[in-house]
Amino acid sequence: MWLPKWAWNFVFIHIFSFKSRPAVRWMNAFALFGLALGVFAWISTVSVMSGLQGDIKEKILNQKAHLLWEGRPRPQDQAFESMLRSTQWGNEIDSVQFLLQSEGLLEVPNPRNRNRISGSGVLLQGVPQLGSQFLVGEELASQYMLTLGDEVKLRSAWKLEAAPLVQSISGYFHSGVYEIDRSTVKMDRGLLEDWLGVPNAFSRLEIRLKDPMKAENMKAELGKVLGLELRTWQQTESALWYSLKLEKIFMTLSIFFVVLLATLAVHLAVSVRIAEKYREIALLQALGADEKTLYRVFLTEGMIMGVVASVIGLLGSYFFVQYLSGSFELPDFYYSTKVPVKWSWGLNICMASIAIFLSLLSSWLPAKKVSLVSIQEALRS
Repeated sequence: MWLPKWAWNFVFIHIFSFKSRPAVRWMNAFALFGLALGVFAWISTVSVMSGLQGDIKEKILNQKAHLLWEGRPRPQDQAFESMLRSTQWGNEIDSVQFLLQSEGLLEVPNPRNRNRISGSGVLLQGVPQLGSQFLVGEELASQYMLTLGDEVKLRSAWKLEAAPLVQSISGYFHSGVYEIDRSTVKMDRGLLEDWLGVPNAFSRLEIRLKDPMKAENMKAELGKVLGLELRTWQQTESALWYSLKLEKIFMTLSIFFVVLLATLAVHLAVSVRIAEKYREIALLQALGADEKTLYRVFLTEGMIMGVVASVIGLLGSYFFVQYLSGSFELPDFYYSTKVPVKWSWGLNICMASIAIFLSLLSSWLPAKKVSLVSIQEALRS
């Protein structure tokens, strides 16, 4: 056994007794509260940051290509898709889209003076079988106060000197990605081809995969089949992924230092308790208790404080993030009113275990001082 029965009684009396001096009781309470709060903040922060990253990644992967090519318009061969699906990766391809799009300018009536014209740089995107519909992103429509039926003029970067294309807004679209909703307009692909004078051509190839994580492995072979240089979603969104990962790492480290600081309170609590129980320790040694048992007593006290605080912090963070994800809503002026949360019992229990280990480690040095207790000096004092 780690400790004899009398030693366990000794441990629980030290931690939970109300007969100790107020300073010692407050030190115990402060250590427990500080460590529990640190674990709570650490786990809650990681859960919210993981949920936020997962939500952003899911929205972007749902709206953007996993393998992408963009360039000058090229004639589209109907055999391109069958060529892609005939490769060894054919079963991994979910969909293939050959799009025609161009950077352009959207001229709209000025919101303050309908007799004046305002312009906005947009992406003109041709969508197959859209018919007479002309769609603008919700954010773009909101910014320029565009309503259904408003007439707008379009100019393409490929044909700046040509007459503008006049269209009436027939609807809005919402992708869930702000930059897309803020800068994209959609029209029938045939209409865009006729206006740009590039029939049956594509300027953008989007390949969606069943497993986006295989994009890097598939890029070279699929690009070779088509004679195009494909880019993966990791490359096109590298700046965003880097910033999100860096933010998560530094926030996690920042809260971890709070946990580390809280374990110092455990160190102080055990140290104060050893100093207060100096004569009691000497008396137990005189009655036959060996140094190893007494060393384990105070080591166990620190560990129990770590366990209790970590369990409280873990359970508290669980109920907190459940409330955030289920009941809490951000104000309407945020792009998304829901707080995304990703709860992982395995990861969070591991984080709580790290806090327990740090508590055990912080108790080790003061517990070693038990061996320095002199029976003769303690009993004389």
